[in-house]
This record gives sequence, structure tokens and C-alpha cells, in this order.
Amino acid sequence: MRESYAKGERTVIFLPTKNLALHLMNALSGFRTKPLLVHGGLTKKQYREIMVEHHTRKDAPLLLATP
Repeated sequence: MRESYAKGERTVIFLPTKNLALHLMNALSGFRTKPLLVHGGLTKKQYREIMVEHHTRKDAPLLLATP
């Protein structure tokens, strides 16, 4: 992940639970860009907004996702 992020590549990490994803998101708070979080509790509108942001940001966002 570190190598991909350093190269400016988009990175997706799948985690089994929302709580684990939130924990990782907090642990990665020192990164230059805030990770994006996608989980099953989002509305369609929230999901769409996050996906648009993920695909349009130029600073290689990190996407954390749960099933």
C-alpha cells in the first residue's frame, strides 16, 4: 500500500467491519490526504458522492471499503 500511495496510485483496502475501517482511517490520519470510507450504512446519495470524489480527486485518494 505504501508503495502504491507513494506513486500516486489509487488504492482500495477492503475490511470486514465498519469499526475496523474506522480504526484504520484514524490510524492513517497522518497521510497527506484523508482516506474515503464506503460501508453498507451509506445512502445511495452518500455512496455516489464518495465515488465521484474518489474518481475526480487528483491526489490519489485511499478508499476503505466494507462488504
